[in-house]
Amino acid sequence: MGASEQGTVLPRSAVVRHAGLGWAYVQTAADTFVRRVVSLDRPHPDGWLDSGEWKQLVIVSGAQSLLSEELKGSIQMKD
Repeated sequence: MGASEQGTVLPRSAVVRHAGLGWAYVQTAADTFVRRVVSLDRPHPDGWLDSGEWKQLVIVSGAQSLLSEELKGSIQMKD
């Protein structure tokens, strides 16, 4: 029998990749979301097993849209 692992399983749909890292969004207020790093070194049949504490609501649908909106604000257009 193998050793059990502790952590939180984050569904694949909750995890987005950007700048070589995995990220998931948590909801911190009614209309506020914060991006948190997700360790991608422990795959799980249902997603990723992360050892961090995930006490806030994890966004499992629309994470890619949140990332797109976040990054849109950082694009600088040049003339």
